[in-house]
Amino acid sequence: MAQNDRRTSVPASIALSIALGFALIGAAPSSAVPPASQDVNPLDPPIPRVILLTGRVTSLHKAVAHANVRILRAGTVVANTLSGADGTYRFSDAAPDSGVPATIAAGTYSLEAQYRTSIHPAGTVALRAGRTQRRDIELPLLALLGGAAPPRPRTTFFATDRVANPGGTTVDNAFGNDRPIQPCSGPSACMHLAFARVAAVGPPSLQALTVTPDMTAFVAAMRAEYPTADTAIIFVHGFNNDFHDPAVLTASVVAALAPSAVPIDYSWPSKHVTARYIDDESSNQWATDHFRDFLVALLSAPNAPKTVHIMAHSMGNRVAVSVLQYLHNAKPALTGHIGQAVFAAPDVDAATFWEAVPEMATVAQGVTVYSSAHDEALQLSRQLHGHCRAGLTGCNDTVALPPNANAIDASFFHCDILGHGYWAASATIVADITQTMKDGVMAGATLRPNLQNLGSNKYRFASAGAGGSGCAAEPRN
Repeated sequence: MAQNDRRTSVPASIALSIALGFALIGAAPSSAVPPASQDVNPLDPPIPRVILLTGRVTSLHKAVAHANVRILRAGTVVANTLSGADGTYRFSDAAPDSGVPATIAAGTYSLEAQYRTSIHPAGTVALRAGRTQRRDIELPLLALLGGAAPPRPRTTFFATDRVANPGGTTVDNAFGNDRPIQPCSGPSACMHLAFARVAAVGPPSLQALTVTPDMTAFVAAMRAEYPTADTAIIFVHGFNNDFHDPAVLTASVVAALAPSAVPIDYSWPSKHVTARYIDDESSNQWATDHFRDFLVALLSAPNAPKTVHIMAHSMGNRVAVSVLQYLHNAKPALTGHIGQAVFAAPDVDAATFWEAVPEMATVAQGVTVYSSAHDEALQLSRQLHGHCRAGLTGCNDTVALPPNANAIDASFFHCDILGHGYWAASATIVADITQTMKDGVMAGATLRPNLQNLGSNKYRFASAGAGGSGCAAEPRN
């Protein structure tokens, strides 16, 4: 039975406190399950030990607890240990002068870390008797969520209205989490345009940012990197993000959704602080006109890709909805250039969103909404705002859909603690979005794999792909 907005109310202060507990996809566990204790004879003298290898396991700069770190030789596990609550792991052995034979011989070993179902190779490490080596391990986003390893990153373009950091030159340090204090002289005056290539050697990673002075140079750089591309895909991130994390996500997961398209990350100035949800709402609204002017300039630029897909998540959907409505009302000549608009877990007022769908469907070639009944982050947002959110399945979503709009219930998958990051964590959903970008929305008898047709352009996942759910938790119906 469909839910509605009649729900037991809670005091605003409590609702706000609940909402401030939000964490976006990839929040690392805060505590670890301690390793099983070993029986120790108190009469035995302690054996002097030395730490051979130590480091921290992290993902998106957050500690990952209870990761299984292993050292291997010729494919055989020699020793393994669990990371602690702060992500620290260590391998120790008897000290050389202890008189006790070492269990880990000196030599070169392979290092890997497993978190949930994903195994991440971490290169090799040379261990020496009596010496301590340090090796930090950074898990990719989907490894943290329990999914498959993300695809190799691609050269990625950026548009952001964050404040630039003086002297910053890389994806890690070029832009901060603030917006300008003073009003901009015009929406485009706040926007920075840049791109970052992928390293040609070594681990796949984004190199230093190259800032372009205007849209003409921005498009010229696109043509230099992607000379035959006639499509671009823009990702709009959600609440609690810095510049770095969505950049990496765009370069890998989002880029793989449309392999022939130019990947673009629009990064609005989220504070990247869990307790600043209200601040992020303000900045998100402030940024809408900037994204609008950027998109119009891109669609109008000579030699730019002629079709632009939009992929938005969580609070980022608010920007996407507003801009598509603007194109419908003020720029009808550009509406033929928007390809697929995909809204994942939208943290948008449900009534506002569903009322906007018919207008958005006249602008975009297709509109697809992924929702879940198990999205705890959006349940908290509902408590805070007092109304349903568009990303909650069964919550004021009984409206009729246009022929080129699909609503897909992803409640089958529960991929992280809050159930908010399923769109990027589930290999099945990633494959479904990829198919949407390629072939458009489903209509009539058309049905993509793993989906059940509920009628009226509404669908739900009834199974996982051949590779499994792509999520850590068991699927839930």
